[in-house]
Amino acid sequence: MRYYDAREKCDANGNGLGVFHYTCSHDNRTYRVGPCAEGCDGHKTKKEAYAHYKEGVMATLKLSEKKEQWPKVKCEVENCNNEGEVEAIVRDDLSPRKMSLCIDHANEETVSKLVNTGYMFGS
Repeated sequence: MRYYDAREKCDANGNGLGVFHYTCSHDNRTYRVGPCAEGCDGHKTKKEAYAHYKEGVMATLKLSEKKEQWPKVKCEVENCNNEGEVEAIVRDDLSPRKMSLCIDHANEETVSKLVNTGYMFGS
């Protein structure tokens, strides 16, 4: 099982160094993922590390009109009853995330609100 979270960098004695990266842990090892794996100096808080990872996920956003499908699917935005006519896809370290959105919600701002980049786990 892989566990994703913003973790504090520690010295050899396990003391926190006040620097956070978004990481993956599995098989007794932890390593940086997403934009934190690409020459990132680190962040002062977990919140900043989450935001940096989310920035990388959002950079993969693709919006495309859905082909005719049955049954019809509603927009994934809470309390929206419109038909999901657009497919939004973002890629994180677990897998592509597909969302069905109506025309009004098919934008980066809405997708950003739907994407969770906090603690995640998966195989």
